[in-house]
Amino acid sequence: MEEDVIRWEKCMKRYSGCSYKRYCSIALLQIYINDQLCKDIGCNPRRKNWFLADLFSTYGPTDYKNLTH
Repeated sequence: MEEDVIRWEKCMKRYSGCSYKRYCSIALLQIYINDQLCKDIGCNPRRKNWFLADLFSTYGPTDYKNLTH
């Protein structure tokens, strides 16, 4: 996962220039980070049961409730 973070930071610096830290937002990275954590613990990062729901509906705590089972 550390390599992924380094690649992500390089990409952000390349496209945002020297002010990339100002444009980074936790809200925008939250889904990406949650997906990486799911992959790291061996869970499927797709949290919705339906393809369109995965694309268009919001994510909440109930989407992650069965990760430990």
